[in-house]
Amino acid sequence: MPTPNGPLTGEALLEQLRQERRAVLVSLVLYVPIIVLVFVLFFVRPLVALAVTAVAAGFLMLVVRPRMKAYSEHMLQENLRRTLYARLNCSPASETNGGRITEQTVRDARLLPLADRKDPCMCRHGIAGEAEGIPTAMCDVVLTQTYRKKPGGKPKLLFNPGCWLHFDLPRNTGRDWRLLDKKTLPADTRADFYHAQTELASADLPEGVLPRFALYVPAEGGQRPTNAVLRQVQRLVGESNAAIAISLRGDRLDVFLRGRVLAPDFNPADAPTLEELDVSPVPELEQVLRLAKLIAGED
Repeated sequence: MPTPNGPLTGEALLEQLRQERRAVLVSLVLYVPIIVLVFVLFFVRPLVALAVTAVAAGFLMLVVRPRMKAYSEHMLQENLRRTLYARLNCSPASETNGGRITEQTVRDARLLPLADRKDPCMCRHGIAGEAEGIPTAMCDVVLTQTYRKKPGGKPKLLFNPGCWLHFDLPRNTGRDWRLLDKKTLPADTRADFYHAQTELASADLPEGVLPRFALYVPAEGGQRPTNAVLRQVQRLVGESNAAIAISLRGDRLDVFLRGRVLAPDFNPADAPTLEELDVSPVPELEQVLRLAKLIAGED
C-alpha cells in the first residue's frame, strides 16, 4: 500500500504483506473451530447448530473473505507495479474491464471466434501503456466459443481463458495473416471459423517450422510472414507454455496467450517474497514486443 512518500519497497513492503497474511491466517484459525462446533451441535442441538451456522456464514463473509481479497489484491498490485506497470509505464489495472481492449478489439482481430450469445467476451484487469515506442494494451479475457463433440452434433459452449495483447504499430504493414497454435481451438471450431472468412485461405508453413501451427493468408495472394518473423515466433513458442495465436491486420497486431493469466490469485498459505513479486505474470511480453518491433520495421 502506498505511503505519502510513495510505494513501500524491500523489507518494509514485505513486513506489511506479512502482517496482512497473518490477519488472514488468524481469521482462518478462528473460523475452523466454529465449523467444528456446527458439526457437533448438528447431532445434539440442531436448532442451536442453525444459529451457529449463521454466525459462521457471517464471519466468513464479513471477516475471512474480505481479508483474503485485500491480501491477494495487494500482492497482485505490487507484482504488477514491479513488472508490467514499470515496463509499460502505465497506471494500475482496471479490475472490472479490459481498458482499451474490448469485445470489438477481439472481433476486429478476426483471429478467434466468439459464440452468438450475450457478452461472449469477458475482459478484466486491462492495462495500457507504451513499450519500445509501441502503444501496448493487455488484459485477461474469457472467450465464449462453441464446439461439437461429433460432426453434426449439437453445439456446446466452450470457455477459452487467456491473456490478450494488442499493439498499435507505427505504420500500416500492408499484411493480413493469422498464425495460431492448433491447441487454441478445437479443430472443427477453427475450421468453421476460417471457412467463413472467404478472403483467407489455409497456407503451408516451411517444412519443420512451427509444426503445431496453422497459417491463414489472403486467398487472392498476399505477403506471408517472413522467415525472420517465423523465427521470432519460434523463439516465443520456445519460451512459453501457453498456446499462442497471432493476428496481423495492417497496423494492428493482436496476440492471444491461451491459459496465461495477467492477474493470478496469491495464496496466503505461502509467505510473500520479493522474488515472487518480481516474476512477471506475462513472461512472454519481451518476446512478443520483439515480434512487434520486427514486424513494424519490415518493408
